[in-house]
Amino acid sequence: MIPSVTVGGVRVRFSLLFPAMLALLCSWKQGELTAWCLLAAVMHECGHLIVLLLLRHRPQEIRFSAFGMCLLLENTPLRFRHHLLVSLGGPLVNLLAAGTLLLCGGNADLIGIHLLLGCFNLLPIWPLDGGQCLPAGKVRTVLSTVCLTVLSVLSILLIFAGNISLCVVCLYLWSRLYDNG
Repeated sequence: MIPSVTVGGVRVRFSLLFPAMLALLCSWKQGELTAWCLLAAVMHECGHLIVLLLLRHRPQEIRFSAFGMCLLLENTPLRFRHHLLVSLGGPLVNLLAAGTLLLCGGNADLIGIHLLLGCFNLLPIWPLDGGQCLPAGKVRTVLSTVCLTVLSVLSILLIFAGNISLCVVCLYLWSRLYDNG
């Protein structure tokens, strides 16, 4: 971990892979598209944070990693209903942004980015937002495994089209599924 900073009493930490991923994304030849993807991801994560704050909970720490942001709460655990609302806050922001852009005649790429990010995170795969909406236990693990298997097959097909990004995401999700699921 890179040394942390404290903002408003909340510790903010960055993994070593976070700046590496940012550098990799910024070096990608589709620079403008990358910037819009990063903005959509920041909006998504802010959606979680806003719902958490609206429910009068305070994060103790915010961790940024190569694959997103993690909110660590103070000692008081969220009730399941609050956890559900916080989990859905990120995808809701993306879906609302896509709808707003669509109604205002926005750029099709931006609409697609928000739709893809919102819908992908609603998949019932732990640790995605949709997977976090499921109660812990065997049902969540089995459903996550089935959905991730289908997604992995799709990612292998995309490799033949020259795109390995979904494969990298699937490897990450597989590593987290049995680690925390």
